[in-house]
Amino acid sequence: MFKLKPKKNRLLHFLSEESKLNKDEIYLIQKKWGGVVKNLTPGYVYYRGLKALDCFDANYLSSAYFYPYIERILNPAKYKFNLGHKAMLELVYGDIIAHPKTLLRSYGGVMFNEEYHAIRKSDAIRIIRAAEQPLLYKPAVDSAQGDGIRKFDVSEFDELCKLIDSNRLGQTDFVLQYLVEQSLDTKVFNPTSLNCMRITTLNLNGHITICSRAIKCGPQNSVVDNIGSGRRGVIVGIHPDGSLCERGFYGNGEIATEHNGVRFQDYKINHFHVVEDAAYRLHQIVPSCKIIGWDIALDYNNNPILIEGNTNYPGISLEQMCSGPIFGERTDEVIDYVRLYL
Repeated sequence: MFKLKPKKNRLLHFLSEESKLNKDEIYLIQKKWGGVVKNLTPGYVYYRGLKALDCFDANYLSSAYFYPYIERILNPAKYKFNLGHKAMLELVYGDIIAHPKTLLRSYGGVMFNEEYHAIRKSDAIRIIRAAEQPLLYKPAVDSAQGDGIRKFDVSEFDELCKLIDSNRLGQTDFVLQYLVEQSLDTKVFNPTSLNCMRITTLNLNGHITICSRAIKCGPQNSVVDNIGSGRRGVIVGIHPDGSLCERGFYGNGEIATEHNGVRFQDYKINHFHVVEDAAYRLHQIVPSCKIIGWDIALDYNNNPILIEGNTNYPGISLEQMCSGPIFGERTDEVIDYVRLYL
């Protein structure tokens, strides 16, 4: 059985004596998830936190249930690696949506140029030296919370070339991209990070629905929007019309009502509909993975641009805090599907 390393609980701020689950609530959790989850107890703390934050609802899904038992069936391993690999995104989704301009990409230790032609190390160094703008280095896999992402200014290209030449970067797959100039609607929350919308979609039984809508905003001076585990970047729910929820959350679960001086209440992302439309179109062509957390930005002209499609660990905990139970009215449908493959 797949095992997930436990993470620090993000709802400890809301736990109290009043949030303890009663017998009826425990029964409802067991009735809902007992058919697909072997050990329900580790998930109770999540329901306690949501009970204090919002309300008790057995349709909420604890990560302690999702990753070991449900995600592995919805997103089979043989599909999710390549579909989530950053070096492959333009090959898979190139005709659907725009992408950051990628100068170099590495897949399986082989380097490719912008046109996906295999190149030598010397060619890669020449491409870097010809660049006239800062570059963003991203590991192609396993860059959760922004791990390993680094901005290289033009003055640091010598260092970057040395890393390429010494295979220090070649030990892992990566992409090397120009930075995206983002929409003024999202830049207001933090100008140094590309503040992406996280749209989680479910493509099951031939029907696509949006499970959650949120925007992730990085902390000051950060080049990534990942919120991490501290009190820095935030995630905020988005209503279908693009208006933000009144409250968002730091990575440690604390409530936030503004970020970098901008209040969430009454703020609206005017072109949000194009992001939501893009998420639908993207998931139409990869039905082999049933749940995907799309990171989609708006560029300076308010056009959607795909940053990442999270097929591995798509994320549900903070998303549910922002948008409610991840599968909503389709929860029982998901459970029935998972049971078929247990």
